[in-house]
Amino acid sequence: MGRRKSKLTIERAKKIYQILSENKDGLATPTLFNIVLKEGIIKEYSTLYQILKMLKEKGIVEQRSEKGLAKWEVVKFVDLLTLEKIITS
Repeated sequence: MGRRKSKLTIERAKKIYQILSENKDGLATPTLFNIVLKEGIIKEYSTLYQILKMLKEKGIVEQRSEKGLAKWEVVKFVDLLTLEKIITS
């Protein structure tokens, strides 16, 4: 059993999910990082990667390699309340 997710982590994950769900073709990690940095969601690359890894482990997003870059896309579309339940379970 893993550690309980903080409210901040859950809120960040929801925002990242929303950004990815609006980009049907997915986003490369550097592109996504620039977006979340500009919007003030996350300031460190490692934090973004940890949240993406968590969403991947929960079956919400998928990571694939494209031209040597990790590209992330939503594979399970849910409402934000359901997303929170998935993250915290």
